[in-house]
Amino acid sequence: MRALASRLALVGTGIGISLLAALPGAATQAAPHAVAASHQVLPRPPLPAGFGYAVTCMTRSGCVAVGGDTASARAAFWDGAAWKKSQPESPSGQPDPGLRDVSCYPQGTTSGCVAVGTTSGGDAERMFADIWAMDRWVLRTPGWNHGMSSLTSVSCPASQDCWAVGSSGSDLSNYGTLIEHWDGNRWTRTDSPHPYPVPRPGGDYDLQSVSCPTRSFCVAVGGISGGLIEHRNGGRWHDDQPHGKSPSCTSSRCVYGPQLFSVSCVSTKFCMAVGNDSASAAAVKWNGSEWSGVPVPAGERLEHIACESRTSCYASGYRRYNGRTYPPVIEHWNGTKWRVVSPSVPKGDVLVICDPYRHCNALR
Repeated sequence: MRALASRLALVGTGIGISLLAALPGAATQAAPHAVAASHQVLPRPPLPAGFGYAVTCMTRSGCVAVGGDTASARAAFWDGAAWKKSQPESPSGQPDPGLRDVSCYPQGTTSGCVAVGTTSGGDAERMFADIWAMDRWVLRTPGWNHGMSSLTSVSCPASQDCWAVGSSGSDLSNYGTLIEHWDGNRWTRTDSPHPYPVPRPGGDYDLQSVSCPTRSFCVAVGGISGGLIEHRNGGRWHDDQPHGKSPSCTSSRCVYGPQLFSVSCVSTKFCMAVGNDSASAAAVKWNGSEWSGVPVPAGERLEHIACESRTSCYASGYRRYNGRTYPPVIEHWNGTKWRVVSPSVPKGDVLVICDPYRHCNALR
């Protein structure tokens, strides 16, 4: 429910290549590991920066970005030369309608896309969704939309087959995980391991990110004061324990390892999720049977990840020192360890890193 403002500004879904905005002065910056030369320059989409945006690219010349402002949801399409604005539908009478994430059907074009988001009017947050089809946006809000509800991430492993995650509850102090499925005609709420009402009074759980490399396998991550990992393998969603830790339970909630903000899966045998554990960045890896912790060299917080393969993942986050937040940190996984790629992304530039299953992370 309380989706991180920084995450809303930076996440997205996209193509199997990585897209990077140009980094002025990058040639003179000292970096332990150079960014891959195959990355492509992509200008910043013309969407309100303060409300965040998400990006997906199906081809080098076919991308869509979504976001919002105080008046309406917003979108834009990239045709290889320029961004062109497009107008999604917004829920009537709801304040601050923002689309948080977008995923397109894996057909090599942006002919079919699903975007999810939330209106945020104090204690009256409501989830909504826009479907792009036949060259127009159509509002298709999930039918279950009571109390507080929020959708923050969506993944479409196949045409007319999308999973969206978020949270729902009675108010900002008590809510649980929310999972919705789109079949091309309607949304259906799916049982989640930590739904509202949560079993412990005062507890709260939410899901921040979902990745579905196949139609039968998905992983969703999140948490508030601790981490949550939930996965689906052909049927129901199940609860996982990050890196083998037993849950630490209090009177209000059970905590499973680090809080996780983003996940990327390249197959049913490999996923990586990132977040933070106390005051430092954290990463956990799935090998097809269990999760394990992976040491991270720098950054107090990693918020976004995209894996191109089992031996190539990029993650981004930021550092804090003496109460100040410093420019974003970008790290690369080479199959064995994480190491810093670049110490910063200059203000105004956009970095978009994508995996083979149309999930991207956008960093500005």
